[in-house]
Amino acid sequence: MKSVKPGKNFGRRGLLLVLDSNEYIFALGSVRDPLCEKLLDIIAENPENIFICISRLIVAEVRSNLTPEAFKEFMLFLHKRTKIDDDADIPFELGAKYEAIGFKPAEHSSLHTLNTSAQTF
Repeated sequence: MKSVKPGKNFGRRGLLLVLDSNEYIFALGSVRDPLCEKLLDIIAENPENIFICISRLIVAEVRSNLTPEAFKEFMLFLHKRTKIDDDADIPFELGAKYEAIGFKPAEHSSLHTLNTSAQTF
């Protein structure tokens, strides 16, 4: 797979990013993926240009898969660049639609978070 070297901020100001829990788990957990680590490094290097939107469900999933020390590192990473969304804002019909096409509950909330945050950001 060919990789593209990222520009300073891909030509955007205020990029809103929604990541799956696996990106955090494989960047900070006991089993690491260098690409996930690099992704978080790029985000950390650009706090004025990249903001993260995350649901409480994803935070809970990350917490259950990291050691307490790694979870603390995760929370410090999120500090000041993150909006934590409440999962209760997801309409039941939308969750059922995503479930019917094979998404997990955390993915429902990520998709909904992305859609609603993009409108308000």
